[in-house]
Amino acid sequence: MNLIRLKEQKQAGKKNPSGRDPKGNTQQKLVRDDALNRKIKEYKDQGLTRKEAKEKADEWMKTQAALHDPDQIAGGNPLNVTGMGDKRINYSIGSQWKSRADDIEKQVRKYIKDNNLSEKDLEKIYLNIKLSCGGK
Repeated sequence: MNLIRLKEQKQAGKKNPSGRDPKGNTQQKLVRDDALNRKIKEYKDQGLTRKEAKEKADEWMKTQAALHDPDQIAGGNPLNVTGMGDKRINYSIGSQWKSRADDIEKQVRKYIKDNNLSEKDLEKIYLNIKLSCGGK
């Protein structure tokens, strides 16, 4: 991610407090539909009727969320949905990104100020950020 992308992401976050870019909705729907169809097939292959498989898959989908890597609020591409995962875990992790994104922005702003950079310079600079879980 470059500094311009970080700036764009922060602006999008101000317009949409969830941090989600609506451009990703179509892609998320495609991934969700694909996951649902695969789950229905999985249950049918286990011997359930189409109706039973659909009901069970619908229940499973209620526990799932479309995942981005990194999360959109951390600057992830809204069109890069990497799969489905446990909704509770995703929301828990996602809620932590706001403060992390703010910390990254503070460090970037300091770097910009300390190095007297222009907008043109920002296009050439990319961030190499190590994201960790649990402070490790």
